[in-house]
Amino acid sequence: MGDLNVPEEAAINDNTYEVVTTLAKRYMVEDLGTTNDFDFNDVVVDVSQDFTEKHKVTVVDDVIDCDVVIESVASEQKAVVRALGGTLDFLLTIGSSTWTKSGAGFNVKTMYNTGVDNMTVDFTALEYTEKGFMAFTYTPIDYNKELATFEVRGWEPSQNNVSLKVRDSKGDIDISFPTPGTAPMIIAVNTNKKWMRERESIPKPWFN
Repeated sequence: MGDLNVPEEAAINDNTYEVVTTLAKRYMVEDLGTTNDFDFNDVVVDVSQDFTEKHKVTVVDDVIDCDVVIESVASEQKAVVRALGGTLDFLLTIGSSTWTKSGAGFNVKTMYNTGVDNMTVDFTALEYTEKGFMAFTYTPIDYNKELATFEVRGWEPSQNNVSLKVRDSKGDIDISFPTPGTAPMIIAVNTNKKWMRERESIPKPWFN
């Protein structure tokens, strides 16, 4: 799943025109494994790449008789971190590029843009609901916010070569994009999908 944005063709100038398409995916990660926490907002990152095709046309009697792509250029790949709901440090790998929460200057114990207003979590002080979930005071999420941006190399959209290595007191936990029949800890959705507030589970159809 992912976005493929194809704008209208540009006006023809000197018998050429350009078409720019954008391929983008939103990856949403759950770093606690198969627990009761399925909000998938521990890391929310959009990955995208633009493709520009230059066309040359032959016009006969004001009608396009032939249209040939004479040049195709792919832009640099880019990642935009939208939300950080986890409270463990991690190594995010996209293609051959890596990014860490601590290395980017974020407080590892703080949640960012998950509806809890940049909350630094002290699990011993939090109250719990009758269902055993932590009780938060929610605030609005800014779905256009860019927490961080970085260049990506080697991202293969069809392969979803995105993974996370989470470090806790017991060691490292490796989280990869799921294969058929395995529990998903990373999902890919269109970039218009809004992520969940803290401790609110994603809709079940998203797993399909």
